[in-house]
Amino acid sequence: MIQYETINSSFFVANQTYCEAIENKLKTLDCECSGSCNCYGYEVLTTLYRNSLTYKLKFIKTQTPNRFDTSIYAGVEISVTGLNKRISLSFGKSLLRRYFCSNEIRNMFPRPYYLKYNELNDSIFLYHLLDRILDNNISKIILKNGILYCKINEPIVNPLKLITDIELIIKNWI
Repeated sequence: MIQYETINSSFFVANQTYCEAIENKLKTLDCECSGSCNCYGYEVLTTLYRNSLTYKLKFIKTQTPNRFDTSIYAGVEISVTGLNKRISLSFGKSLLRRYFCSNEIRNMFPRPYYLKYNELNDSIFLYHLLDRILDNNISKIILKNGILYCKINEPIVNPLKLITDIELIIKNWI
Protein backbone atom coordinates (compact mmCIF):
# COMPACT_ATOMS: atom_id res chain seq x y z
CA MET A 1 0.00 0.00 0.00
CA ILE A 2 1.27 3.44 -0.88
CA GLN A 3 1.36 5.90 2.00
CA TYR A 4 0.16 9.35 0.94
CA GLU A 5 1.30 12.43 2.86
CA THR A 6 -1.69 14.59 2.03
CA ILE A 7 -0.87 18.26 1.51
CA ASN A 8 -2.97 20.89 -0.22
CA SER A 9 -0.64 21.31 -3.20
CA SER A 10 -0.88 20.90 -6.96
CA PHE A 11 2.46 19.05 -6.85
CA PHE A 12 0.99 16.50 -4.44
CA VAL A 13 -2.11 16.06 -6.59
CA ALA A 14 0.03 15.42 -9.68
CA ASN A 15 2.24 12.92 -7.83
CA GLN A 16 -0.77 11.17 -6.28
CA THR A 17 -2.51 10.92 -9.65
CA TYR A 18 0.59 9.36 -11.21
CA CYS A 19 1.05 6.86 -8.34
CA GLU A 20 -2.60 5.83 -8.41
CA ALA A 21 -2.48 5.33 -12.19
CA ILE A 22 0.64 3.14 -11.90
CA GLU A 23 -0.89 1.20 -9.01
CA ASN A 24 -4.16 0.59 -10.91
CA LYS A 25 -2.32 -0.67 -14.00
CA LEU A 26 -0.13 -3.00 -11.94
CA LYS A 27 -3.18 -4.40 -10.10
CA THR A 28 -4.21 -6.03 -13.38
CA LEU A 29 -1.11 -8.24 -12.94
CA ASP A 30 -1.98 -8.92 -9.26
CA CYS A 31 0.89 -6.74 -8.06
CA GLU A 32 0.77 -4.98 -4.74
CA CYS A 33 2.50 -1.61 -4.58
CA SER A 34 4.19 -0.12 -1.54
CA GLY A 35 6.01 3.11 -0.92
CA SER A 36 5.31 6.74 -0.24
CA CYS A 37 4.09 9.83 -2.03
CA ASN A 38 4.13 13.50 -1.05
CA CYS A 39 4.38 16.90 -2.73
CA TYR A 40 8.15 16.49 -3.26
CA GLY A 41 8.02 13.15 -5.04
CA TYR A 42 7.29 9.47 -4.67
CA GLU A 43 8.87 6.06 -4.40
CA VAL A 44 6.64 3.19 -5.45
CA LEU A 45 7.90 -0.40 -5.26
CA THR A 46 6.35 -3.57 -6.61
CA THR A 47 7.37 -7.17 -7.18
CA LEU A 48 6.04 -9.41 -9.93
CA TYR A 49 6.57 -13.16 -10.31
CA ARG A 50 6.24 -14.45 -13.90
CA ASN A 51 7.68 -17.42 -15.76
CA SER A 52 9.97 -18.40 -12.86
CA LEU A 53 11.46 -14.88 -12.88
CA THR A 54 11.23 -12.15 -10.26
CA TYR A 55 10.67 -8.59 -11.48
CA LYS A 56 11.17 -5.68 -9.12
CA LEU A 57 10.07 -2.24 -10.26
CA LYS A 58 10.83 1.02 -8.52
CA PHE A 59 9.17 4.24 -9.67
CA ILE A 60 11.00 7.30 -8.33
CA LYS A 61 10.57 11.03 -8.33
CA THR A 62 12.73 13.28 -6.14
CA GLN A 63 13.39 16.97 -5.81
CA THR A 64 16.71 18.32 -4.65
CA PRO A 65 16.81 21.99 -3.76
CA ASN A 66 19.87 23.88 -4.91
CA ARG A 67 20.89 27.37 -3.99
CA PHE A 68 18.97 29.06 -6.80
CA ASP A 69 16.88 26.27 -8.27
CA THR A 70 15.45 22.82 -7.69
CA SER A 71 16.51 19.77 -9.66
CA ILE A 72 13.87 17.14 -10.29
CA TYR A 73 14.56 13.52 -11.14
CA ALA A 74 11.88 11.04 -12.19
CA GLY A 75 12.51 7.56 -13.47
CA VAL A 76 12.09 3.82 -13.20
CA GLU A 77 14.49 1.10 -12.10
CA ILE A 78 13.79 -2.51 -12.99
CA SER A 79 15.56 -5.67 -11.91
CA VAL A 80 14.85 -9.21 -13.10
CA THR A 81 16.38 -12.21 -11.36
CA GLY A 82 16.51 -15.83 -12.47
CA LEU A 83 18.13 -15.37 -15.89
CA ASN A 84 20.93 -17.36 -17.51
CA LYS A 85 24.15 -16.69 -15.59
CA ARG A 86 26.42 -17.32 -18.59
CA ILE A 87 25.17 -14.30 -20.55
CA SER A 88 26.46 -10.82 -19.82
CA LEU A 89 25.45 -7.53 -21.39
CA SER A 90 26.15 -3.89 -20.74
CA PHE A 91 24.35 -1.08 -22.55
CA GLY A 92 24.26 2.65 -21.98
CA LYS A 93 25.29 6.08 -23.15
CA SER A 94 29.03 6.68 -23.29
CA LEU A 95 31.13 7.90 -26.18
CA LEU A 96 34.26 6.47 -24.56
CA ARG A 97 32.80 2.96 -24.23
CA ARG A 98 31.34 3.27 -27.73
CA TYR A 99 34.86 3.81 -29.05
CA PHE A 100 35.78 0.29 -27.89
CA CYS A 101 32.75 -1.36 -29.56
CA SER A 102 32.97 -3.31 -32.79
CA ASN A 103 32.19 -1.55 -36.07
CA GLU A 104 29.02 -3.63 -36.34
CA ILE A 105 27.72 -2.27 -33.03
CA ARG A 106 28.76 1.31 -33.84
CA ASN A 107 26.94 1.11 -37.17
CA MET A 108 23.85 -0.43 -35.59
CA PHE A 109 23.45 1.76 -32.48
CA PRO A 110 23.17 5.56 -32.73
CA ARG A 111 25.54 7.85 -30.83
CA PRO A 112 26.24 7.93 -27.87
CA TYR A 113 25.03 4.35 -27.21
CA TYR A 114 27.39 1.44 -26.65
CA LEU A 115 26.81 -2.28 -26.22
CA LYS A 116 29.01 -4.95 -24.75
CA TYR A 117 27.50 -8.41 -25.19
CA ASN A 118 29.11 -11.85 -25.06
CA GLU A 119 26.64 -13.34 -27.61
CA LEU A 120 27.14 -11.02 -30.60
CA ASN A 121 26.34 -13.59 -33.29
CA ASP A 122 22.63 -12.70 -33.53
CA SER A 123 22.20 -9.38 -35.36
CA ILE A 124 18.41 -9.82 -35.67
CA PHE A 125 18.17 -9.98 -31.87
CA LEU A 126 20.36 -6.89 -31.57
CA TYR A 127 18.03 -4.93 -33.87
CA HIS A 128 15.04 -6.02 -31.77
CA LEU A 129 16.93 -5.06 -28.63
CA LEU A 130 17.68 -1.63 -30.07
CA ASP A 131 14.01 -1.10 -31.00
CA ARG A 132 12.86 -1.97 -27.46
CA ILE A 133 15.54 0.21 -25.89
CA LEU A 134 14.74 3.27 -27.99
CA ASP A 135 10.98 2.73 -27.76
CA ASN A 136 11.10 2.71 -23.94
CA ASN A 137 13.88 5.32 -23.57
CA ILE A 138 16.00 2.88 -21.59
CA SER A 139 19.21 4.61 -20.61
CA LYS A 140 21.08 1.70 -19.02
CA ILE A 141 20.98 -2.10 -19.06
CA ILE A 142 23.29 -4.43 -17.20
CA LEU A 143 22.95 -8.22 -17.25
CA LYS A 144 25.40 -9.99 -14.99
CA ASN A 145 25.24 -13.21 -12.96
CA GLY A 146 21.64 -13.84 -14.01
CA ILE A 147 20.37 -10.45 -12.83
CA LEU A 148 19.14 -7.81 -15.25
CA TYR A 149 19.13 -4.16 -14.20
CA CYS A 150 17.44 -1.48 -16.34
CA LYS A 151 17.16 2.23 -15.74
CA ILE A 152 14.87 4.73 -17.42
CA ASN A 153 15.50 8.38 -16.62
CA GLU A 154 11.95 9.61 -17.11
CA PRO A 155 8.54 8.66 -15.76
CA ILE A 156 6.66 6.03 -17.73
CA VAL A 157 2.94 6.03 -18.39
CA ASN A 158 2.37 2.38 -19.18
CA PRO A 159 4.23 -0.11 -16.96
CA LEU A 160 2.43 -3.04 -18.61
CA LYS A 161 3.98 -2.23 -21.99
CA LEU A 162 7.38 -1.86 -20.34
CA ILE A 163 7.08 -5.29 -18.67
CA THR A 164 6.00 -6.85 -21.98
CA ASP A 165 8.95 -5.27 -23.78
CA ILE A 166 11.37 -6.44 -21.07
CA GLU A 167 9.97 -9.96 -21.46
CA LEU A 168 10.62 -9.78 -25.21
CA ILE A 169 14.20 -8.68 -24.57
CA ILE A 170 14.98 -11.42 -22.03
CA LYS A 171 13.22 -14.36 -23.68
CA ASN A 172 16.57 -15.59 -25.06
CA TRP A 173 18.26 -15.28 -21.66
CA ILE A 174 16.10 -17.61 -19.58
